[in-house]
Amino acid sequence: MGSKGSRVRFGAWLFREQMLALVLGIGVALVLLYAASGIIYLPQVLRSRTPRSDEFADDWLGYRRVPQFKSLLVSGAVQSTDEWGRRVTVQPPEDEFQTFAIFGIDSMVYGIGVGDEDTIPSSVAAAISGSNIKVYNYAVGEYDPSNFLALMTDPRFPPGVRERSGFVVYFCFDYHVSRVVGWPLLVVPNDPTVRYPRYVRGADGNLRRDGYLKTVINWPDEAPHWLPFTHHRQIYLTLTQKAEYRRLAADVILQTKVEFERRFESRGFFVVFLYRLPKMQRLLEERGVVCFDYDGILSAERCGAEPCLQPHDVHPTASGNRLIAARLAADLARVGVVQAR
Repeated sequence: MGSKGSRVRFGAWLFREQMLALVLGIGVALVLLYAASGIIYLPQVLRSRTPRSDEFADDWLGYRRVPQFKSLLVSGAVQSTDEWGRRVTVQPPEDEFQTFAIFGIDSMVYGIGVGDEDTIPSSVAAAISGSNIKVYNYAVGEYDPSNFLALMTDPRFPPGVRERSGFVVYFCFDYHVSRVVGWPLLVVPNDPTVRYPRYVRGADGNLRRDGYLKTVINWPDEAPHWLPFTHHRQIYLTLTQKAEYRRLAADVILQTKVEFERRFESRGFFVVFLYRLPKMQRLLEERGVVCFDYDGILSAERCGAEPCLQPHDVHPTASGNRLIAARLAADLARVGVVQAR
């Protein structure tokens, strides 16, 4: 009996040890998989970029595009900037421009990978031809809402905008929240010329400019809470979109609207969501911002004769941009800021 009882106890002990080893093995495998994922995907986010010849540091904006710069894409398309460093918008000829449209803020609107005539602003300009609206592309690759607020408070702004009445179209994405709060893996490229304005809430609850985001963060202590996850457009290590981070990003966008209305006779401040962000959209709409939800507009594999998205990229093709522009032109006509066609 004693021998049989010992065997039973030994068997139970061995089973527990095997289960413990299995659990530990699974844990180690998950840790290794997590580490491997970071090694594989981290370079997509934290790009080791060298100073670019088409950008330079700016004491107020952080950085901006070089004026009158031209580059030729492999496709033969031309990307160029005007005398103010803005991406050139191909504008149909008009008798007299009476109002303007300012587009912002980052590479999606700037038009990475497409020629001047195929950006979203140029496509909108073509779609609203006859409305006598001058379209300006103030987007710069990797800008965040803080850069756009800095633009609206820049003592030099608006250079080259002769019209005094107009509207803003701002394209909002999830990673703008990450950039505003200074998440290092998205906002600190290895380039000393690229700096991001920092806005914080003062004791009175109002936003104030507080220099620039740090270029080095002693994390994890100073890093925001973040979580790796697979996005349906691209793999990001990003924030968990905590409520206070969203509120800060929304406040920066809302303050941009306030500054715009101080400088111009505003005909509207519109925010476009190409991908659904219901909580951010609700924060803005509660404060009177008109939002356009275009979630799914680029979900089709093809937009006419070509794909909607560029290969191995998150940026729309020329056809994708035209699809977005047609939808936007219709919505702008619906709210009465452009002529219906």
